[in-house]
Amino acid sequence: MNYRFLQPKWFLEKIERFHFLSPTTRFQWWYFDLVLEDGAIIIIAFVPQLWWPSDVEHGVSTSRLFVSLRHTSGTVERWVVDRPSREFKLSDGHAEIADIFSLNKEDGEYHLSVRLPEVKASVQVKATVAPFAASPFGVLPLWLLRLFSQKRLPLSYASLVPRGRARVQLQTSDVNIDQIAMAYHEQGRFEGEPSEFQLKEWAWFHVVGTEWSIFGAEDTFIHITDGHSTIQRGFPMQRETYILSEKQYLENDSRVLQKAALFFKTSEISLNVLFEPSREENLTHWSSADARQLWCIRRATARVHIEHAGKIHDFSAPALLETFRCR
Repeated sequence: MNYRFLQPKWFLEKIERFHFLSPTTRFQWWYFDLVLEDGAIIIIAFVPQLWWPSDVEHGVSTSRLFVSLRHTSGTVERWVVDRPSREFKLSDGHAEIADIFSLNKEDGEYHLSVRLPEVKASVQVKATVAPFAASPFGVLPLWLLRLFSQKRLPLSYASLVPRGRARVQLQTSDVNIDQIAMAYHEQGRFEGEPSEFQLKEWAWFHVVGTEWSIFGAEDTFIHITDGHSTIQRGFPMQRETYILSEKQYLENDSRVLQKAALFFKTSEISLNVLFEPSREENLTHWSSADARQLWCIRRATARVHIEHAGKIHDFSAPALLETFRCR
């Protein structure tokens, strides 16, 4: 089902305002990834509450900021900072964590500021294609879940920047970055506890080509744009084919996806992607308190073959593979 004409911008911005203005939930996130001109990758993400309870401080609510930098050499630096949730503040178009991080949305542009002792960053992000949500409604309503005998609670998810441009300035003791980047931003919230989410795992992918961008979640949705127009945005119907196969996980951690093959086909487009593994460290790596569950993102190389509008496109591009998985 391709609903690229069914989601007006104002409707998804209403979902975003709901995320900013509603009380936070245990399972909620804001996420940005940035692929720089020289091939470096930056991830900035934050959660208002830890998804999993602490073994040390029971009943204590904690917010967390993630910053990851993948250098052009392939080495990865990660900074993870926890603060009490009372230091996490939300208002219309604004989020902040004490004095270490802030996000402001002004005139359709996102302004991020990271102020840690080890890393400082200023990022401006603006979308170049229309926003997108995996559900035509932005959030699967409770009545629809009940209609299909789904017992889980609603999940609200939207990519406000499916593809965009960013100005990135970042400084550490070793690097001083000032570049243009290709940007992606999503945010979401689940109204229940993570244990109530029902999915025992998911695999999410993001291919960042110079022209084409492809992202999606296995068995759920896919979004394809050629840089000028959006070709596919929605979830597959019976007459369409959507398969993520040949999955391989790390030998030393069966929760971490490192390789896969993607096939997607409709009457309009045929897509094949081989995600080749890298030997680099994880860009994000966040285990649950009991170490069974994991949220992790790794870099891969995507070998892409697309047939669309009578033309064939073959190219390689950096990709991100995300897994949320239980042992």
